[in-house]
Amino acid sequence: ARLNHPVIKTYQDEEDLAVYLLIDVSASMQFGEPPKAKLARDLAAALAYVALCGQDAVIPIAVGGERQALVTYRGRAAFARVANWLEGASAAATSTSLSQSLREFARRNARPGLIAVLSDGLDPDAATELRVLGGRGFEVNLIQLLAPEELDPDLEGDLRLLDAETNALVELTANRDALKVYAENLKKHNEGLEAACRRFGGRYQTIRSDTDLTAALRDHLRPGGWFQS
Repeated sequence: ARLNHPVIKTYQDEEDLAVYLLIDVSASMQFGEPPKAKLARDLAAALAYVALCGQDAVIPIAVGGERQALVTYRGRAAFARVANWLEGASAAATSTSLSQSLREFARRNARPGLIAVLSDGLDPDAATELRVLGGRGFEVNLIQLLAPEELDPDLEGDLRLLDAETNALVELTANRDALKVYAENLKKHNEGLEAACRRFGGRYQTIRSDTDLTAALRDHLRPGGWFQS
């Protein structure tokens, strides 16, 4: 009546946030004591619980494993089903690399949302694939889980190492110079992973795999803004 002509009001429905939990189940995640895979599952469960309580949609995906149908969980009551999925996720492990799995996920045309990758990130092409996902509209976050032996190797002498994922043998002489080069290369690699996440507004966090869940949440994720107090 005020405008003297008909007016149609339109509304835009709010869509829940899609939270994709990409848990690395490749063979390298079984390294360490306890294995990196254990903390990955525990942290994924914590992230899933927070997302479900916030009425977000949680889609867990095993990377480094066989292709799976995307299953969406909603509501706090679904947490038990997510926890059961996480317990069985390691059974899906194959020889697929992290970067291959990320590339496959990018091709699925899933609706944009928040991605949390839980992995050791020890794939030379991982940073490239994280940038691709960011360019497709995802907020890409990475929790990099590394064993103490990977962060500070206690090695000496002539060694023959077996790649857990390719079964390739690598012979090397572990001395001060070799360990220094290793530390420099790991630092450069991790900085590339962090830059790939930060470029599209995501977060990056490195956590030792022997850290207990409470300490990981309190000392790493909460200060890093992963959770709100």
